[in-house]
Amino acid sequence: MWWERKLRRPGEGRSRSNRRRPRSPGSGAIDALEARALLAVDVTAIAVPEGSVFDGTVATFDLANLEGPASGLEAEVSWGDGSAATPGTIESVPDSDPMTFTVTARHVYEENGAYPVTVVVRGAEESEDSGFGTAEVAVTPVEATGARILAVLGRPFDAVVASFEDENRFEEPGNFSAAVDFGDGRVAQGRIERNDRGGFDVRASYAYTSPPTDADGMELDSYPVEVSIAEVGAPPPPAVATGSARVIKPTFDLTAVPAAVGVGTPIAEQIGTLRLLEPVGPEAFRVLVTVGQEAGSAVDPAVGTVEGALEPDGPDRPGQYRVILPATFPVLGSFPYSVSVTRVDTGEVQSGAGTITVTPVPPVRISGRLSPLADTGASVDDALTSTPFPTFVGSARPFSVVLVHARRLDQKQETLLGRALADTQGNWQVSGGPLPDGPYVVSALLSQGDEVPERTFLYPPVSPLVIDSTPPAVLRAVPDPWSGVVRVSFLQDPAGLDVPSLVNPSNYALRLGFSRRALPIRPVAAGLEFANAEEAVVALRFDRRIPRHFLMEVSGVGDLAGNVLSAVVPASRVAPARPPRWQGLRRSG
Repeated sequence: MWWERKLRRPGEGRSRSNRRRPRSPGSGAIDALEARALLAVDVTAIAVPEGSVFDGTVATFDLANLEGPASGLEAEVSWGDGSAATPGTIESVPDSDPMTFTVTARHVYEENGAYPVTVVVRGAEESEDSGFGTAEVAVTPVEATGARILAVLGRPFDAVVASFEDENRFEEPGNFSAAVDFGDGRVAQGRIERNDRGGFDVRASYAYTSPPTDADGMELDSYPVEVSIAEVGAPPPPAVATGSARVIKPTFDLTAVPAAVGVGTPIAEQIGTLRLLEPVGPEAFRVLVTVGQEAGSAVDPAVGTVEGALEPDGPDRPGQYRVILPATFPVLGSFPYSVSVTRVDTGEVQSGAGTITVTPVPPVRISGRLSPLADTGASVDDALTSTPFPTFVGSARPFSVVLVHARRLDQKQETLLGRALADTQGNWQVSGGPLPDGPYVVSALLSQGDEVPERTFLYPPVSPLVIDSTPPAVLRAVPDPWSGVVRVSFLQDPAGLDVPSLVNPSNYALRLGFSRRALPIRPVAAGLEFANAEEAVVALRFDRRIPRHFLMEVSGVGDLAGNVLSAVVPASRVAPARPPRWQGLRRSG
């Protein structure tokens, strides 16, 4: 029976129980070890998966000769994983004899393994007893999926070869290792990275040196790629993900070249060279350029990732293109860049890297633009002209030879507009043509002695020169006799219509009948009523009724390229007459 148990004295028995100070007067009935004893603390074996919450009983204990409530007892649990000890909750077990208590607590083990658990129960007068146990934290399973990657024969690549997830949300990339079997007999270590889906990616770098073949030597489409993922401390076997690597032959080469630009100057600078290995047009490629931040600097060039362009490298280099970066650098420095060219139809990707140096003064070797006499646009910066025989002027090194080429954007072949010899001051002038209407990329080549020609874009692909020699056209003039309005429709112009001239009432006149000797009738107001990509409609309001037959004279209406319209248009289909009085009334009967 419980009254027959021998009470332990301080310092007796196992553990370090029942240490106490002299009892102070007035202590309650639960002051330990005075007429009762705190017996052994039995720690419960804990088994829980890593990363999950354990919330349950960690130990039990009982008291001898207990009288009164157990409100003065305290429990503390040390979990053995390096985390701070946490208090436990003590509850009595109903109908237990002798009275038994449980200690419950809550904890999360972030990593798998075996951990020592210590539970200390304290009473009054600093009496205490301890118990020891073990927490077995199991490994959570890894679910892995292989990736399908594209590799170019003989070219190194860096790609995600597998992805995986672990139920333990506390896992870090360093807790895993990965081995990648690329299917050609070679195995490499993968790099573990956290992805934006809450899991991890396995990334590897490799280069295939031979195409995939079967046992009979027949060429296959892809290699099998097997990725083994192991967690540190986890028992074998590892998780395995199976993917594939499709290997294609290269169709183009990309070489990055350094560039030097002027601060604050909009540029279309060559940063690479693309050489085709099979016939394909530049429209089959997409160019992305990423400009990074200067090393050791907090200044950002405000470029980021932009789309580049491909331009032919001259008529003497068929199948070779310049990779162009359109950008503006507002600060000085040297900025690293990476360029990636993707062939859209096959997915083939080539990458390169280099440095762009931003200098205080633009390294201008040759410059030029339309002659002021040939620039008929609304402003000197709109790159519009109405002449098919453009003249270009500029500056270069004295006595150097300047060759000016033009290429329409929808064509591949360049046209040599002319050549000139820079004078003693470095000034040059070149005229050429005729050029059909359309947008043109205009470039100038500078050659001096045995030096390699230097090319500069006078009008780059991002802002081409637009030649528009055709004036605006009137589609129709439709009257509304009862409202005194004539609606004149214009065909939208490639260069854009000049709206102020379009809505100027003095540019319109109405002549009654078909005699040019009839006095003109001017509209009292004009306004742009409608405009889309195909036409623009101007509403002309007159202070009188409009007859069914008339001539509409239009003069002075122009476009942004400087072309001016002068035309006489007969009245088009007449608008419906005034509706009968009965129309719209409710019928009776």
